Amino acid sequence: WERTELALALPVCADAARNRCHLGIAIPPSLDALMGALPEWRTMEAGDIDARGLGATAEGQGLVLIAALASRAREPALGFTLVRRAPRGEYQAVTHLLALERALRVRVDIQLTAVDRPIESIFVRLPAIAGPSTVILGDGIKEIEPDPEGRTVRFGTPWLGTRRFRVEFEAPREADGEFPVPAVTVEAAKGEAVFGGERLLVLQSQGPVEISAPALTGVTPADVDDVPEFAEPWRVGRVLSAYRFKARGEPGTLRCVVHGRAPVLKRLVRQMMLATTIGREGVTRTQATLLLAYSRDQDFRVELPPDARVLGVT
Repeated sequence: WERTELALALPVCADAARNRCHLGIAIPPSLDALMGALPEWRTMEAGDIDARGLGATAEGQGLVLIAALASRAREPALGFTLVRRAPRGEYQAVTHLLALERALRVRVDIQLTAVDRPIESIFVRLPAIAGPSTVILGDGIKEIEPDPEGRTVRFGTPWLGTRRFRVEFEAPREADGEFPVPAVTVEAAKGEAVFGGERLLVLQSQGPVEISAPALTGVTPADVDDVPEFAEPWRVGRVLSAYRFKARGEPGTLRCVVHGRAPVLKRLVRQMMLATTIGREGVTRTQATLLLAYSRDQDFRVELPPDARVLGVT
């Protein structure tokens, strides 16, 4: 349940001439109590609360004393509403965006800390480019339910403290141009953005791919050294720049351009030494020593001067 109504009737002595009742209400930190008007009750003084040990009793059981009341009514009754609090906490998230010639790879490393109510599930909101093959990894995950706007992640056992998760997906990229920054966020439940935290974006590219940020409105420049240690970049590709997401607003767009590849030589002679001798007959003999660095073919062509002939090759 997320909300429940409570109506309490307290025990009384039917034959008593007078009745006096003292009541302490203590609840777990994960709950809130909504109380209306209580005409039959008054709030106890601090000294009376301490004398009856209401605060110490609640604290010893890991509860929070929210009310200490007294009544002289013959049949005192009490009603209030219990509301389950949404989990509160914070998280750090680092998005590594790798631009390839024909695809975009996105990896998001998340460190989530729950502080008051054990977490049973979270909602990971994904960008539109994330397809059905999106992978979410982490400790204690029981099941992952697809949603048009992301994934609902349920855990086998509710937990408090800190856990780490990883989200990965790949999207095809068919042409050069601009595209929205793939932003991933974590919510306690779909539509309940109760987790605050810090999110970073790190750009990477591989090969002749250039990725730039001409229209980033919802992020600010950051230092690559500010990236937390738990976040792991893609092993391929070079790290270019880093940005920090703002708390509100759309992050903006990125531009990706694939440049033409530079031509590659079929072979490379690193060194060539020529030794020429002239005989008495007026005939020259030349010895050429070649240091071949590499060759993309099994053979290669050597051009000789006019009227020259090969005496031998070793």
